[in-house]
Amino acid sequence: MLLTIELTPEEEEHLHGAAAQGIDVTALIKGVIRALPKREPIDYESVLTPMFAEWAVDTSPPSELVQEIADWETLKNSMGM
Repeated sequence: MLLTIELTPEEEEHLHGAAAQGIDVTALIKGVIRALPKREPIDYESVLTPMFAEWAVDTSPPSELVQEIADWETLKNSMGM
């Protein structure tokens, strides 16, 4: 990932000064980033399952949709899927 940030002239001077003193600025910034907390993974199943269950209770599919689903299942079965 390439990250571009805008720096003020003063911030640029700090970076140039650090580099002039032998500080590996890239390694320093990467270290700061590694110290940041990682984002928590989203457990989509725990979020979506109750929602889908609610939809199943609240709505019943129209007969046309039921027929389309049955037709699709028949087609899949005939194709060996």
